[in-house]
Amino acid sequence: VGGMLSLFFKVIFCLYVSVIALYFLLAFVFALKATKNLREVLILVWVFISIHLSYGWGYWVGLWKIMTGQSFTAKVNR
Repeated sequence: VGGMLSLFFKVIFCLYVSVIALYFLLAFVFALKATKNLREVLILVWVFISIHLSYGWGYWVGLWKIMTGQSFTAKVNR
């Protein structure tokens, strides 16, 4: 939503870009604390982003399922 609103409002664009830049900065700082190897730092930043996007996507899918009354059971093909 922030990305769409930032197309129309300059203030929201500045806030949106600032929050994303702060996220990347903090991800880099905490990855650097975990390891000093530059390759591993870049991999950890990618891992942090992947985990947060996956968790967020699952959260929104769960909310959608609650609002539409869908089941939470997973289909297993084994």
